Amino acid sequence: MHLVILFLFTFILQSGTLSLAHENQLSGLLYMEPQKPIPNEPFTITFELYDPEGKFIPSAILNLAIPSLNFKESFIETSQSGIYQMNLVLPKGHWFSDITEATFEGESNTIQIGLKVGEKNREIIEILFPVINEGTNQQAWHLFFLSLGILSTSMMLSFILKLNTYTFKYRHNYRSRRFPFTTHK
Repeated sequence: MHLVILFLFTFILQSGTLSLAHENQLSGLLYMEPQKPIPNEPFTITFELYDPEGKFIPSAILNLAIPSLNFKESFIETSQSGIYQMNLVLPKGHWFSDITEATFEGESNTIQIGLKVGEKNREIIEILFPVINEGTNQQAWHLFFLSLGILSTSMMLSFILKLNTYTFKYRHNYRSRRFPFTTHK
């Protein structure tokens, strides 16, 4: 019975850590105009950013980086809320790009895509941003609740062991008084 209470108590404390991890898993659609960008000519990248419910996310912080070209620039929100654009001029080639989203405080999501210049790109690229980095504040809360759970578990375990030791001694003394002819060492 004591072990059941111990496990329930620990589970309740540990479940607090699960409720603190709020994930904002965002998705988006990326497309280029023209679909086959001409080298060293301007082309437009459009990005539509959605929340898990499918609503547009206004005022997002989106950056595009191409490490091999030492290039980094931010997307600009259009007049339509939740739709972002960027004009680029790139040489011919297949460029690996990092798109970083840091809209929510303490969360930063980065994905990698390939941009083809001089070749035809897919019409629409579907993107899913998983939460990669959690803020230090959430990590501190996770550590606090984890240590609280470990501390409570160790306290309950020591209490149960002391209770069992006391019960054993009590039963031992009771039996020796009840049966005076038996000796216990």
